[in-house]
Amino acid sequence: MILNIVLASFLSFFTITVPTNDAVTSEKESFHKSDKLYSISVDYPNFEGTTKPAFIKEMNERYKQYAQDLYEGYMEHASVYSYLAKMRDQSLEYTSTYEIPFNTFPLVSILYHHVELSSGPHKQHHNEARTFDIERQKELTLHDLFEGSSQYEAFLLGESSKQLTDKKQINAKHLSEDAMYYLGKDELVLFTRPDAILSTKEEISTVAIPYSELRPYFTERYEKLLLSNRY
Repeated sequence: MILNIVLASFLSFFTITVPTNDAVTSEKESFHKSDKLYSISVDYPNFEGTTKPAFIKEMNERYKQYAQDLYEGYMEHASVYSYLAKMRDQSLEYTSTYEIPFNTFPLVSILYHHVELSSGPHKQHHNEARTFDIERQKELTLHDLFEGSSQYEAFLLGESSKQLTDKKQINAKHLSEDAMYYLGKDELVLFTRPDAILSTKEEISTVAIPYSELRPYFTERYEKLLLSNRY
């Protein structure tokens, strides 16, 4: 899928640290185009902040470039598969949107939603998420939130088993190798794809765990940040 083509460049951006102590605000920008055969819309954030304006400008340029690459990839993909739109009498659809479920200094989570109706008969869905500790200038893995000796993985796996009733369980491999998560207002949300390709919306399993239940496992820093107003 075209998402895999641009994902590497997107992830390379997220390895950059964030040297700013200010919370950010953002406005939504987009690339879009539609006709009888296809509809394409790619959103991206335009951040604003009171410090480190050069870096914020760089962030914005990189986000815009990511969105442009994705948009151009969608355009190319649509040109190849436009014949399917004629056969089905249904236009192709490519949509990439984002939301910011947590934006309380110094932590920010960004969640992307990608939806594609192209070569397959059904819409395909793919989510991505990244979380940042702005003060520490770092993208946070799931492991960064927890004490290494706290047995948090066993707890998360137990909660996953309770909440998921289908076969697409979040397993130890997901947690240790490719855990995807974001911070919600009052809970940590884990999610996973069943495989490396796009899936239907119903196949994206999520597990929501209140921060209060994770208190014994958080590092001291993230316990304070997520469970109190003290910093």
